[in-house]
Amino acid sequence: MRFLPAAAADELAAEFVRTAHATAAVNNMAPISQLLTEWRHTAEVHADSQLHTILTQVHEGDHGSVPVPDTVWPVHAGTGHPTVTDR
Repeated sequence: MRFLPAAAADELAAEFVRTAHATAAVNNMAPISQLLTEWRHTAEVHADSQLHTILTQVHEGDHGSVPVPDTVWPVHAGTGHPTVTDR
């Protein structure tokens, strides 16, 4: 929490408590790991002033369509993350 602004640290704490209560209710702690990963990335942005400037600047207009990638990786069900396979 060292690199988060005070308001963001408060938001993290509140979100952590809500998520902990919800995960305990369904006996699945995985969402806590996801929450902490997301907030770690947020802290990384705040720690890097150049990256923070790039990501928080106002962008004008539409930058056009995104091309379809040449390779489509299979996605692990329910995670949105690529499936790791031996090649």
